[in-house]
Order: sequence, then C-alpha cells, then structure tokens
Amino acid sequence: MKNQDNLLIKVAILDQNIFITETIEEILKNYPCEIKKFKNLSEVREICDYFIFYQESVNDKFIDEIFQLPEFVKRKVLICDKNFSIPTRLLEALQDIINIKELDFLLKELMDYHILIHSDKTAQEQIELVQRLMNDSSHYINSMLVYSEALRNALSKRSGFDPELLIKFEKIIKDFEDEFLSFQNFMFINKIPLQFEDINIFLQRILRERENDFKTKINELKYFPDYTLPMVKINPIALRKIINNLIDIVLLSTKEITSIEISTKNYKKNLSINFSINCSNFDKTLRYQIYNPFFPRSILEYAFVNYFRIKIERLLKMSIQNYFTENKLTFVIRIDFGD
Repeated sequence: MKNQDNLLIKVAILDQNIFITETIEEILKNYPCEIKKFKNLSEVREICDYFIFYQESVNDKFIDEIFQLPEFVKRKVLICDKNFSIPTRLLEALQDIINIKELDFLLKELMDYHILIHSDKTAQEQIELVQRLMNDSSHYINSMLVYSEALRNALSKRSGFDPELLIKFEKIIKDFEDEFLSFQNFMFINKIPLQFEDINIFLQRILRERENDFKTKINELKYFPDYTLPMVKINPIALRKIINNLIDIVLLSTKEITSIEISTKNYKKNLSINFSINCSNFDKTLRYQIYNPFFPRSILEYAFVNYFRIKIERLLKMSIQNYFTENKLTFVIRIDFGD
C-alpha cells in the first residue's frame, strides 16, 4: 500500500466549463494529483480515481454513455448548482455530488479522504482516527448549539428581530446532529446497548413527524398496528433512520401515489413492519440507500451501503425486502426476537 509521499491521485475532468476547470486545478495544486482534461466521454481511456463532470454535460445521451464507462473509471463526481435537478437515473452512476458554491471545501474533503484511505496506516490507527474525528465532531456540534442559543438570546433583545434565518440555521445543526448520531449507531452498532421499545408507538411517532412530507405527495395514509406485538429490543436510532430512509426513498422514487398503508404484524418469533404503496411507477435506483446513515443528503456507493447492511442484518437481526408488481410497491422490515 502506498504512503502519502508517493500516492498519486488520477483525476479526469470533462472540461465543459473552463472557469470551473481552472478553479479545480487551483484547488488541487497542493495535492498529489495528475489531472487530465477531456472534451467527451469517448476520450476517457485510462485509469482514473475521479471522473469529474459538470451539470452542463448532463442529458439523456450522456447518462446512457456514463453507464458504459470502463470499470477503471472509479468514482464519478458531479459538480452542479444546488438548484440543479439531478435525473434520478443518473444518481445510480454517481459516487459524489458537489455543490459548486462549496467546491473548495468539498473537493479538498474528497482528496483528504482518498489520501486517508490509501495511505499506509494500520487498522488500529484508522479506528483511532475515526474515533477522534467523531469525538471532535461531537464537540463541534455541542458548541454550535450553545452558540446558537446565545445568538438567539442576543438577537431577541433587538427590535424588529426576524427569527426565520436563525430557525433555519438551528434546523441545519439539528439535522447534522441527527445524521452524526445515525452514523455512530450504524458504524458501532455492536457497541451500543439495545433498548426495549413498543414498535407500534415507535412507528406512530415517526409517521407523525413525517406527516407534512406525506401530505405533499399523497392524499391517503392509513396505519394498521397489530396490538399483539411484544416489547422488542432494538437500536432505536438505527431503526428510526432506516424507516425515515425508506419513507424518503418512497417519496423520491415513486410516481402518482394514490395511497399508502402501513401496518405491523406479529409472527410470534418475529415481527414485520409493512409499507404498501399504490403508485404508477417505482425507480429502484435508490432502494439500497435505505442502509445509508447520510441519506438523502449524500448518496453512498453500493460497497459502503452493503457494509452497513451486513452489520445491521447480523447484529440487529433485521432484514428488508421490497417488491413492485401491478402498480403496488411493498417494503417489509422483518425483526427477529425469538430464541
């Protein structure tokens, strides 16, 4: 394995915007990068760690061609404006999406991560580094919450204070905190004690929290709990994230939803949480992201999602299936609790 001193990161850029390309070159000038620029996909014939392209390139023909790129084109990175509507079909091919306004920070983060993964570190060093980063992140989150409260108190004393921007800022912090906790629980799922929960009440709380999201897509939502369910030991943060991911996938990947029925069922040694959706179409592209602790903000490639899936299935005794036939989409979460 290479160390950082002789690690060379190969970057291919589909150069459709000279200003963005020059910005990328400036950002990467202090990294061990070999940058090659191309005008069309057919010119990309060499191994590259990152294939970068811009929203100007995206059309139906381009999406077809990107799926035909050789396997040696490893990570595909889209740089786009935050308002750019990414075609659902393209998401399956992407490993990274970078907002143009955060290009400097996010591109450096991507390179730093690549160097970390490919540098010559022992497994123990990597574990210690992850733990240190997580501890630092936790500290920063707590600090931001404290500062936000102090800012709120100071601004509230001013006449004409409009709290809308501060409310949005606090929501971003809270979302980041929730995402961080999800990652902790997915990553160290074997270290976190399970808790007894009433699944019916647990699910009802989530549905109440997502009520406004459902209203934007459907007119009819029904919930049928099985009151014979026993109390079950679960990791509540991990299960909450998985159910929320499932809901996001349904809302993002379906068309013309007429109704959703959600139910629970007791099978004596296991239970199931069932989502039955009547819709005209279901795009399967995002279905594996149900195990992604960062979804929907970030799409992870299958290898990482599968890593979390295996841990969750083995340690939480949980499995998830989905079916789509005759305009009916079904997700089933099954949790074992028998001996």
